[in-house]
Amino acid sequence: GTSAMITEVVPLLTLVFAVFHGQERFTGRGVAGALLALAGITMLSLRSLGADAPALYLLAVFGGACAAAESTVLVKGFPRAHPVTTNAAGMGAASLLLFAISLGFGESWVLPRTGRTWLVVAWLVVVGSVGLFGLVVFVIRRWTASAAVYALTLMPVVAVVAGSLFAGETITVEVVGGGLLVMAGVYVGALSARRAPAGPVVKAA
Repeated sequence: GTSAMITEVVPLLTLVFAVFHGQERFTGRGVAGALLALAGITMLSLRSLGADAPALYLLAVFGGACAAAESTVLVKGFPRAHPVTTNAAGMGAASLLLFAISLGFGESWVLPRTGRTWLVVAWLVVVGSVGLFGLVVFVIRRWTASAAVYALTLMPVVAVVAGSLFAGETITVEVVGGGLLVMAGVYVGALSARRAPAGPVVKAA
């Protein structure tokens, strides 16, 4: 729950970074949308709060939120590279980094042993990583960076609905209220804004 709350500052961080890069203007609508989404995620995470997490871990989560926000702004300002090539470059570099960190911590590498596990891995790689990244780049090209990242705020809401439909999880008052606040934040911060022009195109040297 604490990690979810920290991650949900991504829309606000993205707005701040986009203003710093000269892509957007600081607007009350953007701030209001981000705060509504944060309030909604807080309500969704009420039962998960209070974990005794080390400060280093919380800083790591905040660092990840900053990286997500800044990368969204950078992609908006990149040349119009194809999403597949952009994804290949980004995930290739990230994979090498993760392999190096894994080796540094002495982790053991084991291949999945069951068909169900292979299916889950395939879903995460093809749909959850490559497919999701391509869709995110598609949206970023057509919206402002700060509006595009509101997709992150909807993920917990979708997860709760899917959990209720497929895993029999209970829908509580906190879930309903939090979900409504998140959707209100998405509307105020992203959908209520006029469609933004495409970001600046940087020509390769």
